[in-house]
Amino acid sequence: MSSAGNDFPLTYRQPEVGAIFRCVCAGDSCSIVGPSGVAKSNLYRFLRQENVRRHYLGEEWHTYLLVHIDANEITEMTEEAVSNLIVERLLSVAPDETVKQQSLSFVVKAIFQQNVRAIVFLFDQFDAVYETLNGRFFANLRAIRDEYKYRISFVLLSRNQLPALASSPEREEFEELFSANTIGLGPHNKDDSLLLLQRLGNRYGRELDTKTGQTLIHLAGGHPGLLKAATIAVLKGRLQLAWDQTELLDSALQIADVVSECDKLWNSIGIAEQQFLTRLESDSSPPRDEQTKTLLQLKGLISSKDNGFVNVSPLFAQYISRWKRVEPAATKLAAGAIRIDNAGEVWVNDELVTPALTKKELLLLEYLCLSPGRLRTKDEIIAAAYPDEYRSGDGVSDDALNAVVKRLRDRLAPYSAFGDKIVTVRGKGYRLERT
Repeated sequence: MSSAGNDFPLTYRQPEVGAIFRCVCAGDSCSIVGPSGVAKSNLYRFLRQENVRRHYLGEEWHTYLLVHIDANEITEMTEEAVSNLIVERLLSVAPDETVKQQSLSFVVKAIFQQNVRAIVFLFDQFDAVYETLNGRFFANLRAIRDEYKYRISFVLLSRNQLPALASSPEREEFEELFSANTIGLGPHNKDDSLLLLQRLGNRYGRELDTKTGQTLIHLAGGHPGLLKAATIAVLKGRLQLAWDQTELLDSALQIADVVSECDKLWNSIGIAEQQFLTRLESDSSPPRDEQTKTLLQLKGLISSKDNGFVNVSPLFAQYISRWKRVEPAATKLAAGAIRIDNAGEVWVNDELVTPALTKKELLLLEYLCLSPGRLRTKDEIIAAAYPDEYRSGDGVSDDALNAVVKRLRDRLAPYSAFGDKIVTVRGKGYRLERT
């Protein structure tokens, strides 16, 4: 198979690739999560190479049927179009004229009647697929997988974790396949970074000396996209390496391609991640959002240092410090440890609640925060959290109200156990305890 990535050595992305194939060999599925610029497409091509599968799967490699689906090839993002592409890919690697025009489940069944040990569905650019298609589609994929148990694996490459892309009850069982096997795709290690520098040097007919290479790797923190943009600027003579790091960073951020790569990286992460990073580069108190911190570590954007955390890339840190210092939205409502801003975001003890509350959860919390310590009756809460139903006289059942209260408690529970502060007054209503 011809590919731009087929000259990578077998050691390329070894920790991540090893983890992926361990999942596949065990019949498990895995989600590979990385921001823009970490060369997910290179990894996608690398996993498809025959020599890679031979190396990691051993003598039985040929019994693992790899079905690769690049979402960029889907012209119309519909369930039918995606299903048809999957079937097309299946039949391209395991031809069977008798099952053409059949459903996905029928084709899978026919293929397992051949000498196939396992089917591995490899999805690139999975974000758009998961955000767009109805949850029933993924429930169906889970049902097909369950029919054959550990003989079907899904390997997904995306910018974010599945629950952050879309959420619905129909998706929950599909997401369970990946909960224990989420693999972060972050910066290159030293060997892969040097390989990238070597390839760029060969491309531009100029070999970089060791000191220049080390400086560029440090500058980008090993992030492939940033490293590539900065290195090309040096190779083209547009960026001169200075002794002073501040001067060097300022010079790099005057290069349009470098700034563009920083923009793409910034825009590929969520609002909570952006806010965490801006606070990390500011003089304010250190961010305490544990959930977001864990996600940024997974993506390789921050690392621990001196009992705190730093941005892995000094270049990206300088970009944030220079252009992304955004003042937080003004406070709309505050009650003790809870702060709700004008953007509708909720903070508990300075930790951002992520993902954002639903509309009804937010309305309920706002109403309780108006008078902490005071009992709010069910009728009062319904008028505040269900204004349309209240005005129309349609009514809201106790079960529906109890459900939204439970969801709100569950959402706040990870933040200093704050869910316990919403107290039920049996037969009357609810009260937000003072903190």
